[in-house]
Amino acid sequence: MTQASDMPPTLYELPHELRGVRVCLRPYAVGDGVAVQEAIEESRDQLRPWMAWTDSRRTVQACEAYVRQALARWLTQEDVTVGMWECSSKRYVGGAWLYYTDRRVPAMGIGYWARASAQSQGYVTEAVTLLCKLAFTTLAAQRVSIQCDAANTRSAKIARRLGFVHEATLRNDSRNTMGELTDTLVFAITPNDY
Repeated sequence: MTQASDMPPTLYELPHELRGVRVCLRPYAVGDGVAVQEAIEESRDQLRPWMAWTDSRRTVQACEAYVRQALARWLTQEDVTVGMWECSSKRYVGGAWLYYTDRRVPAMGIGYWARASAQSQGYVTEAVTLLCKLAFTTLAAQRVSIQCDAANTRSAKIARRLGFVHEATLRNDSRNTMGELTDTLVFAITPNDY
């Protein structure tokens, strides 16, 4: 008898891009490593407390390897990792990802970051809105969550602004990029909330 975990995941027809009013989300393409590296370099100090990967993506080559790996995961639908581009200027403003936390539900999580010069301008809020729509209307998600360090107040504000319910504070749940114990906030939204 075949177990549910032995079955290949359902592959959905993903759009070529997700377009909002100001932000366009699309899978990374070969050559995007230059834009990613530039944005990380501009934002390294702001990203370092929250994103452990910032120091491993210092060169264009490392960023290009990342975007190619993200493209491969997009094609196999292991996750939906996208670049966040400003619609009008085509400027790269950050990244976002939608990933499975449990395919049987299906339950998904969302992560995101914005370059320093694009923060507090609504790009991430719009990107998360687009990813939620994709999760619920295309990928049949029954739950979408956002988890963030309790000290990351900007990330928590995005979840609250979009109607995610604060379900838990996991005390001493992880260590931050400096090795200190931190609490993790868990926010989620379901189809009924959406």
